[in-house]
Amino acid sequence: MSMNQPMGGRGRIGQGEDARKLRQRFDWLESFTDDELGSLNFLREGDATNPNEEYFDISNPEMGILSSNDLPVVDEGSRYIPKSEVPRDVWDKLVGPFV
Repeated sequence: MSMNQPMGGRGRIGQGEDARKLRQRFDWLESFTDDELGSLNFLREGDATNPNEEYFDISNPEMGILSSNDLPVVDEGSRYIPKSEVPRDVWDKLVGPFV
């Protein structure tokens, strides 16, 4: 795979180093614990979304909650988090400031 191709496939935000990097990039994640951030699964650029699923793009939180009906594929530079794969309390904390 070349460096210019999308890196598709599901991922998990790891604890420790990955969580620290996220907090540095996004100030609004400071209130999240490593465990909360570690519970987040995401789709990567180029992945197809599931029908009738709701997503939150951790890279573009100002977009709020996204519908797979409007965005069938993960946009370049985005990391969509599927609502169905996140604990309810973490989802509410994640999207709360942006809805």
